[in-house]
Amino acid sequence: MLLYDWRMALALLWVAPASLWMVYLSRRMEKRHIKKGLVTRRVATDAMQEVLECAPEIKACNQKARLIDDLNRKLVYSYYTDIIRSCYCKII
Repeated sequence: MLLYDWRMALALLWVAPASLWMVYLSRRMEKRHIKKGLVTRRVATDAMQEVLECAPEIKACNQKARLIDDLNRKLVYSYYTDIIRSCYCKII
C-alpha cells in the first residue's frame, strides 16, 4: 500500500494504535468500577457478619433495634450503589 499512496497506508494503519488506546482506557475504567463494587459489597457483608457474630450480646444488651437499623442502612446503601453502577455501565 505504501508503494502506491502513503495516504492509503496511513489510513490503513491508524486503526491499530487507536484501538489499543481504547482497550487500555476501558480496562482502567473497568478495574476502577470493579474495585468500587467490591468495596460496597464488603461493607454489606461485614455488617451482616458483625450482626451474626454479636447476636448473643445484641440480645443481652437490648440493642436489637439499633443494630437492625444500622444493618438495613448499610444494605440499602450497597443495593442502591449497585443499581446506580449497573445503570451507569449500561449507559456507557
